[in-house]
Formats: sequence, C-alpha cells, structure tokens
Amino acid sequence: MIRHLFTVFLIAVCFCSVSISPVEAGTSRTLSLGSDPEYFTDSSNVPHWYSCLLSYPNRVDFELGDVVNGQDTALSNQGLIGHGGGVHVRLDEAGRYGTLAFYVQDNLQHDASDGAFSAYWARSFGSLKVGLGGSFSTYGISQVGSSIGDRSDSQYLHRYGLGLGYEFSPGFRLELAGDVLNSMTGSAGAAFNLPLTDDWDTFGLRLRSFLKINEKLTLVPVVDYLSDTRMDLDLSDDRPEAIDVRVFKLGIGANLQVREDLVLVFSSEYRTGRYDQRWSQYSAGSDLWDTGRCDFYQIRLRSGVESALLPWLTVRASVKYLRVHEEKFLTDDGADDRDEIHYVENVITPVVLGVGFHFGDMTADLAYNDTPPFPEVGKALADFLNEDGEGYSSVTLSWEF
Repeated sequence: MIRHLFTVFLIAVCFCSVSISPVEAGTSRTLSLGSDPEYFTDSSNVPHWYSCLLSYPNRVDFELGDVVNGQDTALSNQGLIGHGGGVHVRLDEAGRYGTLAFYVQDNLQHDASDGAFSAYWARSFGSLKVGLGGSFSTYGISQVGSSIGDRSDSQYLHRYGLGLGYEFSPGFRLELAGDVLNSMTGSAGAAFNLPLTDDWDTFGLRLRSFLKINEKLTLVPVVDYLSDTRMDLDLSDDRPEAIDVRVFKLGIGANLQVREDLVLVFSSEYRTGRYDQRWSQYSAGSDLWDTGRCDFYQIRLRSGVESALLPWLTVRASVKYLRVHEEKFLTDDGADDRDEIHYVENVITPVVLGVGFHFGDMTADLAYNDTPPFPEVGKALADFLNEDGEGYSSVTLSWEF
C-alpha cells in the first residue's frame, strides 16, 4: 500500500515541480552519495556534528524506511536518521536563542546508541558555534518458559554530546565534537542474574576541517576515535556480555563543484580497531565461548556524483570500495579448554543510485543500494560481507519553511 501511494506521489511531483529548493537532504541523499556524510561540505549530520545545526534551521524531514523491500527498520549506528523524522526550528530571527531540533526514530537495534528520541540545540557566539545534543533509548524484553527459563532483560542508553565550530577565515573552518554514553543494563532469570549496571565508560571524539582550495574544490580531512565499553545483551547467544570496542578513523574527502549543476564527491578512509567481548556464563555451566576478540582494519574508498538535470530533478550515483580484514579469536575456559582463530578478508563494491524531486520548498529523495546494509563497526563484519542478500532502499521527504 505504501509503495503504491508513493508512486502516485512521485508522479504528482514530476508534474507539479517548478523550482529547486536548496534543502539539505537526509538519509536518502547521504546513501546516494556513498554514505560517510562527514566528508560532505553540505550535509548537516546533526547527530554527530552538533554545532552545524545552525546551518540548517526551519526544516522538517520524514524518513519512510525501506519502501522497495517493505521494511521499516532503521539504519542505526551510522549517523543516519533511519525510520522516523526530525524538525529544526530557529527560535528567533536574531539568533539570540539559537536553533532547536528534535528527532524520533523507531525499530532501532536494541544496542543502538543513535537514540529513539534525540534533541539538539545550537547557538552562534560570533565566529564560534556551540551545539549540544542528547539521545535516549530504552530496550526491554521478558520471556516466560524459554529454553533457559524465565528471564527479564532491560537496557537504557543515554548519549550526551557537545560540538564546537570556528571559522578562522572564509576558506578555513574547524569542527570538534565529542560525546559520552551512559549505559544501564540488567538481566534477571533462571540461567543468570546480571544486576543493573550503570557506567559512563563509552565516549567518542572527532575533528574535521573544511579547507577551501579554490572556488570549486574543498577538502575535508577527518579524525575520529570511539571507545565503547559497556554491558550488552547478546541476542544471538541469548545472554549478557561485556563489550570493549576501540575504533580509530583517519580520512579525507574532496568536494568538487564542476559546474553549478554538477558536484563530485570523493573520499578515502582507513579504520582500525578491535572488538572484545566476554559472555556471562549460565549458572548450570555452558560449553559456549567465554571470550572473543576481533582485530580488524578497513579501507574505504568512495566516489559520487550529483547532477541537477532539470529545475525539478536531481540524479545521484556512487560506487564504494570496502576492504575488510579481520582476525577473530575465540576462547573457552571450560571443560573443553579450546581456542579458535579465524582470518577473514573480503571486498565489496556497493553501487547506489538516487534521485531527488523538487517542488517549491519540498524535496523527495530516493536511493537504492544493490547490497544489504552492513554494520559500520561490529562483530563478524567480514563474515557478513560473504553472505548474499538483497539491497535496500531509502525515502526521505524534506520541507523547508
């Protein structure tokens, strides 16, 4: 039903569109240009770069999820809105009270820190921009008479962030952002009992700059570090676990304005880190793994193009090269006392196509990726890339007021 309604909507757009609106699009435009929005010069990505909220006031975004495949799950932990929406409002024309934003997102993964509810505020103090953000998620499940007995799990994730932006000159700007995560996790049942934990050990820091080389070319170098240490509820193994993730990213992007109606985006990035986990044992003993560790690195290359073919029509396309190398170590300290080591390496080259329709102050953006969405950081990413799966789509409606 949604698919048919959206087809009718797009046909109406094609006949009613009269002009391009300079609306910065959401998830669909980001996917169309190969994701990794931190390398764009005109992508707000407010959930990660809080101070840039000031550049995109008075707008509304609606994210309709995966319409082609009939899925509405969010693309979490990627700095994307996912299935939901948000609104930005400048509180006064003079800017004394800043700009406020609010997002909602549903169908998140249980451990996603993006937030089911998020609020952001930013204000300018001369050349200095200051932004604040908070994201909040809760997760709970109760099982009676399961294979391991009755149980009750709960998880609360609260993320708080600060962003700063400073323009040293018309061609040189710096942005700094950091956040900390409050994680509370508990599990009670016949098999194990994890008292409600409460920690503030997860944090992230990131820095990027915008270097305008000339009227056409802008470079965007990025440095990003994440330390994610907390208790989690591993649904695949049906038990709690302690995770310790370290990820370092170093990359650079190039935005080339070939013509007024043609933009090229390039980026290259190197990521390295590890993913450690220690599972809670069942009270009756278990032959499952006690600990696991994954050391990995990624090489990510991306090229994208965006062209305004007509005043009401924009087309986009991108191709990405993603090389993943993982070394996984599994240890069981029980009766078997065994170890396993796996080396996995894989390469994928996802291709994404997108289109944007403009009419007045409204924009409808669509994207389709020929591969399934892959986790940015997580367990067994290389194994995931070995599996065949359908692609996914994204639809974003934006209105500037």
